[in-house]
Amino acid sequence: MSTATVNLDLQQIIRSIPGYDPFAQAGDCTFDSEHAEYVIEFIETCCTFSQGEKAGRPFILERWQKAIVGNLFGWYRPDGRRRYREALIYVPRGSGKSELGAALICVALFLDDEPGSQIYSVAGKRDQTRFVFDPVKKMISHCPEMNALATLYKYSVVVGDKSYLTLSREGLTEHGGSTQFAVIDELHAQPDRELVDVIETSMIKRRQPMVVCLTTADFQRESICNEKHEYACKVRDGLIDDPAFLPVIYEAAATDDWRSPACWRRVNPNLGVSIAEEAIAKKCRKAENSPAFENTFKRLHLNMQTAQETAWLDQSVWDACSELPVFPEGCLCYGGLDLSSTSDFTAFVWTARSPSGEGEEDWYDVACRLWVPEDRIAELEQEGYPQYRTWQKQGLIRAIPGSVIEPGFIRAEIAELGKQYKFADIGYDKWSAWETATKLQDDCGLTMVEIIQGMKTLSEPTKKLERLLKAGKVRHGGHPVLSWMFSNVMIKSDENDNIRPVKPPHTATGKMSPKIDGIVALIMAVHRAMKQEAVPASPYETRGVRTIGG
Repeated sequence: MSTATVNLDLQQIIRSIPGYDPFAQAGDCTFDSEHAEYVIEFIETCCTFSQGEKAGRPFILERWQKAIVGNLFGWYRPDGRRRYREALIYVPRGSGKSELGAALICVALFLDDEPGSQIYSVAGKRDQTRFVFDPVKKMISHCPEMNALATLYKYSVVVGDKSYLTLSREGLTEHGGSTQFAVIDELHAQPDRELVDVIETSMIKRRQPMVVCLTTADFQRESICNEKHEYACKVRDGLIDDPAFLPVIYEAAATDDWRSPACWRRVNPNLGVSIAEEAIAKKCRKAENSPAFENTFKRLHLNMQTAQETAWLDQSVWDACSELPVFPEGCLCYGGLDLSSTSDFTAFVWTARSPSGEGEEDWYDVACRLWVPEDRIAELEQEGYPQYRTWQKQGLIRAIPGSVIEPGFIRAEIAELGKQYKFADIGYDKWSAWETATKLQDDCGLTMVEIIQGMKTLSEPTKKLERLLKAGKVRHGGHPVLSWMFSNVMIKSDENDNIRPVKPPHTATGKMSPKIDGIVALIMAVHRAMKQEAVPASPYETRGVRTIGG
């Protein structure tokens, strides 16, 4: 069919993909508007939403979704085969990518005239494959016509001689088929390119295969997601002539005002549908007030590639909490031990909670003990870094004889501190301090608690410390070394808004290697303090003893 006969309204729709004109690179391909409309009608008639308030209702495609479906299934080559072999659908979180992917799977299962089709939905981890697979099964179950033709199994669907299964990077060795159609969900979560390569090379025997990649933006790094994104941008911009690749890219540019509602609306095609503008505005306000969250907001909600790490808090926030700590006699203290395995800093930080005004955060008083091997201090001094020697002379760090950390030296000093302070417990990293922790507990009677140094474990106390610092509820005495370590802290985040502290990825020439050991130890101490159960005061302590009768 000639492009001149294309339905004008549908022609406008399929041309609405940002920055991309499918007609400009069409070559000798033609658009069959009748078949494109047929596929759109199939989705809207036979497929249903699988979750949320629209669950069970017809899957009425939004304009941007119609543009994708219309292009993928409306264009044909002169020999009758489909034009497109690959698509990158690059949209922010909450846009309904997985739901759309499920509908495309149903199209491949029930409309594709391809004998013996092997159809897959692909994800980085096995449990993530359910994000597309479960909606597919629900769509089929809710449609009598599809349900009558399909056999639903726990991990697969069969329609005649076609089969649909899930595939993950974890189950890569299980794949040895000939893929006809594949949806790769959350491409940015693929740990490497191997699974994508397996899928693409397994399509070589097929007449008109197709792979659709769905994803939000990745971090700035080498990855299959960023590789596909770069290629898609070049196709979109006409720098690469590839009529078989459909680039659907919704993203904000670095020059855009990320705080602007106009930017949110342009970048989020489902804003007002599956994404509430009020929710985006709330996230934006959080990003404005929390540098640690800014990159997360930009990447997940505006599809901007960002660094994996970001600066945490302005140094002035820490400096404003330089009041001397107060440790009332008999108060419970909570410790954090970050033990170096070789010649770096070892940090022991402890904190105590002091009541504040009603409804306010408690005060967190902070003290620390820091150690570095004597030989290492001498080496740094010879290399032009006198700060360590100065700190040693000032009593801010303690030198351990020799060239490496001596655990026995550390244990003796912590045991001595245990006689001065009442430690409820001390958190530690098992990877480097298991033996030391065991001896502190068995020989010195200190309660030691392992703290896994992962995102989920450290996120809550890191956020707690951030809130305390912003509220001015920390008293750390302005310890110069701890302050320097704070200035080095970067924050790494994940898609679930979890954060943890990390060192800067690079060190500027002429500056000391950045250390954050003391802040990591402080976060572990805060972790333990947060676990303190609020035990109500005895009424006999607050009102005295009352007698009954008489």
